[in-house]
Amino acid sequence: MKILRLALCAIVLAWTGNAIAADEHSGTMMSGGGSGGLRPVLELGLYFGGDDLATVQFVSGTTETIETGGLLDVSFGFVKPMAPERELQVTLGYRFDSIDAINGSVDWSRWVLEGKYFFLDGRSRFGAGLTYHMSPDLEINLLGSLVVSFDNALGLVGEWDYLFLNNSYLGVKYTLIDYEVGGVSADGNSLGIVYGFRF
Repeated sequence: MKILRLALCAIVLAWTGNAIAADEHSGTMMSGGGSGGLRPVLELGLYFGGDDLATVQFVSGTTETIETGGLLDVSFGFVKPMAPERELQVTLGYRFDSIDAINGSVDWSRWVLEGKYFFLDGRSRFGAGLTYHMSPDLEINLLGSLVVSFDNALGLVGEWDYLFLNNSYLGVKYTLIDYEVGGVSADGNSLGIVYGFRF
């Protein structure tokens, strides 16, 4: 895990350096701009949906549930104009959810690699592509320790974004994916709200 995080930081620094050294794009983000160099992108997401993966009941009687599609995501990557009003975006992110209690915790995490092809229309951006979830792990530390490691999973993703301030976007993303472990499948479909910023 530490090696992957270090590699991710190195990639982001390299992209940032390339962006500084490269010539400026002709046109703004909203115009598509034709061909150009890579631009680093940071994306934050909040996701809901999928099967209930784990539920914890507290002494107070309240409960918290982790869904296979949730919850928080931080992604880094790049976007590259491919043609007028067309662009390709590739990101690598870490998606996670957690329940913390006095006697332990339950954690659900995976690395998410996505590639999406976008069509731009004014301030709107419509995209579709593939999402690959790596090392999906459910770690339970309540009166003992248990880790359930799901298989890597490939799915589909569709997204609509509203572009503003030339460098930012706010959008809605739908992910269609299933997780499997030991021949048992779990629905990981989710609906997410994303905010992105290009450097």
